[in-house]
Amino acid sequence: MKNRPIRLNNWRYTVAQTVLRLLYGRKWHCISPWQVGGQAAAALMFFEKKLVMGLRAGQIEQAGKWWVVGGYCDLHKQEAPHQTVVREIWEEVGLKLSAENFGLDNLFYYTQIFGKTMLELDDECHICLFYTYNLNAEEYAQLTPKEETQELGLFTYAQILEMTQKGQIAEKVLADIAKRAHQQGLLA
Repeated sequence: MKNRPIRLNNWRYTVAQTVLRLLYGRKWHCISPWQVGGQAAAALMFFEKKLVMGLRAGQIEQAGKWWVVGGYCDLHKQEAPHQTVVREIWEEVGLKLSAENFGLDNLFYYTQIFGKTMLELDDECHICLFYTYNLNAEEYAQLTPKEETQELGLFTYAQILEMTQKGQIAEKVLADIAKRAHQQGLLA
């Protein structure tokens, strides 16, 4: 199959977005069955050496499981990963941060997942960049669960490992990320 550029204003994309809005009540940025991959970004937000995670809510993939704040880059806006993190933090936990907080110095981990079935990627591949951010007390107090987040919690490395084993974490890669964060003194 020949790779074609993604055209976001074509009729297939418009139809797919319309159907998804009717079914799920929201736009999905990475829906395009002809797409060869998606780009995502997530924030590893720490407060007092614990990782902030949200319990996924609603009718989104992995609902009822814990995960870090993040999501797919908005293809319509040609959004860069550091911009995605800022937008997702605002959309999921209501905190306004600057994209300057998420540069190369804060890039902590990346994943490449191939052939994984996800609702938004339909058995394609994606890349996710993980950025770190240490919250101060004022910022932590401002965190508020939004539409995609049922509740927020603070977790240690041991808790994350236990939750991963019990299947309570959306993606098992978080155990590897937590291990590295623990080894580097970011996570208790």
